[in-house]
Amino acid sequence: MAEDDDVLEDADAFEDAVTSGDDGEELDPLAEEMLKMMEEEGDGEDDMGSQKDVDHMMEMEMLKAMEDEGGGSMDIGGAMGGMAPAAGAPGGGIPPNIARLMDVNLSVTVELGRTKQTLEHVLNLGEQSLVELDKQVGDPIDILVNGKIFARGEVVTVSENFGVRITELVTSVAKI
Repeated sequence: MAEDDDVLEDADAFEDAVTSGDDGEELDPLAEEMLKMMEEEGDGEDDMGSQKDVDHMMEMEMLKAMEDEGGGSMDIGGAMGGMAPAAGAPGGGIPPNIARLMDVNLSVTVELGRTKQTLEHVLNLGEQSLVELDKQVGDPIDILVNGKIFARGEVVTVSENFGVRITELVTSVAKI
């Protein structure tokens, strides 16, 4: 029964979100249909297909609203806004087509700096040798995902381990 209450609460929250307050405006036809389906789900209907239809319709409505606000289509990075809700988060989560990709392994590299050296110099490197990098202490370091710049950050220590605190996410335009 708690699940039915959650569905009804979601329906009420959805209705509040899509109406424009006390000005008497009605729901648009798609929103009315979605609300009707959500209320039917709360009346004891246990068909999982119906819930999937409601979820799909809500996702499509949200994507349409985001495109309308943004002035055009967005890539998934822009749509997620840098903060993706947890997969089990109520009332949302990750779209199924994106959820399939969540197990894909990526190579994440933290680059402190770069340098160019001759073969002779590299062959002469040994223990206690010092390799100078092109960055100064305090400069932001680059975080690469599959070889492409993703973010910048600063080196921190956590207990006795090194870590990186992300200070800037690089936009997709700057990545190109």
